[in-house]
Amino acid sequence: MLDGRRPPAGQLPRPATAHTLLTASWHILDRQTTYHDLGADHFLNHVDPDRRRRRAIAQLEHLGYTVTINPATA
Repeated sequence: MLDGRRPPAGQLPRPATAHTLLTASWHILDRQTTYHDLGADHFLNHVDPDRRRRRAIAQLEHLGYTVTINPATA
């Protein structure tokens, strides 16, 4: 990486993944607890829905769209 070239595809995220596993392991061992999976949708559902809606609207407006929101009828 010192010469400015990127490593081949698939090799870049390994250190980040290893760091994440090491950090999680340290916290589990330090707190003497068991692993608790937060679920596949944790990062989608832990943010306030209104905040997600505002962020999505802002992103679309930044791309040049005019956004009108109409509530869905059940």
